[in-house]
Amino acid sequence: MTLKVGTHFSKHVDPAEAGAEAVERALAKADISASEASLAIVYSSVSLDQELLLSGITKILGSVPVIGCTTAGEITDQGVHEHSVVVMVLHSDSIRFSPAMGENIKGNAYAAGKQFAETVKQQDKNVSALMMMPDVLAGSGSAIVDGVLDVVGKNFVIVGGAPGDDYLFKQTYQYLNGQVHTGAVVGTGFSGAFSMGVGVRHGWIPVGDTMEVTRAEGAVLHELDGEPALEIYQAYLGKKAEELKSEPLAKLAIVYPLGIVDDTDGAHEYLIRDPLTVNDDGSITLAAEIEVGAKVRLMVGSADESIKAAREAAKSLMEDMDGVQPQAVFMFNCIARKKLYGIKEKHEQEIAQVQSIIGHDTPLIGFYTYGEQAPLGGEVKNIKQCHPRFHNETMVLFGIAEKL
Repeated sequence: MTLKVGTHFSKHVDPAEAGAEAVERALAKADISASEASLAIVYSSVSLDQELLLSGITKILGSVPVIGCTTAGEITDQGVHEHSVVVMVLHSDSIRFSPAMGENIKGNAYAAGKQFAETVKQQDKNVSALMMMPDVLAGSGSAIVDGVLDVVGKNFVIVGGAPGDDYLFKQTYQYLNGQVHTGAVVGTGFSGAFSMGVGVRHGWIPVGDTMEVTRAEGAVLHELDGEPALEIYQAYLGKKAEELKSEPLAKLAIVYPLGIVDDTDGAHEYLIRDPLTVNDDGSITLAAEIEVGAKVRLMVGSADESIKAAREAAKSLMEDMDGVQPQAVFMFNCIARKKLYGIKEKHEQEIAQVQSIIGHDTPLIGFYTYGEQAPLGGEVKNIKQCHPRFHNETMVLFGIAEKL
């Protein structure tokens, strides 16, 4: 096997030193030199000076391709980290990586997704999977995914997570080859001889009746069954409209998001959508678009169910691998799940449950996101039933291994 992978983290107070330290430790774990690295993936707290951080990383890696972004919390096989930088370095002779970027999401999110996918395809027409980090504070995550699919086709393996900024919801940053960007989507294509697996679970449970979206505009949900959308929360939570407006609905959405029924190919999955704000007319602004005619239900979550879902996601990944041990795993975990757990011990418990399935020695890197991208239900083996979507409040796992 030629795939060598190492992960590590740093909490050094100097951003440049933190970047350099995390890279050097990751290289040591992979047992490779900087010149041997094929790709580096970097996730960092927005509290670090971004330019200095990347300068420290570039100082060690030189011209090695780098992708990454800021987060709402960092994750490695060593645990959950905050106000840190985490790095994974990979070396492979048989897996090819195609780092790329799509710009100006704010101007046209669909076009940015399309540009990202086209740039990947220009490097390698045989790409078989994409991993992406789109800035959804700048524009629609769903539109970005649609733009990617316009290039690669509607049935394609797409995974990823939306960058964060430590729960400030002001501005996130993306990295490509030593440069810091904002309002962009960055990521990489995967091609060559490799096995892959995907796990996608959220753990939220539907309650109450199914309702139909009778009026919506983009991400603004106006009416359900002909009534103001806010009434679903008034009915189930016993709170008046004024209370829901004064107390940001996003806080309640951690436990009570909406679930869009998606019956594509008979899957009957619930695509989670975060309600963000209540508008004066009783409409609700969601974290992504919702279509008229969609069927929705109120969802309820708990820490125990969420941790159980993480374990099930890991099992799904392993089933896709057909007995091959993953050599690198990427985790994209919604910030809402972290907020649901509250205490750090629960965060660690969730990661430990994943590691109990994939192996505690398996290199793992990830972050807490502002949204996730993955095929509906994690389907990747039957490519005709692989339907990528933009998710909320969901854990996405992606594993790779060289083919023997």
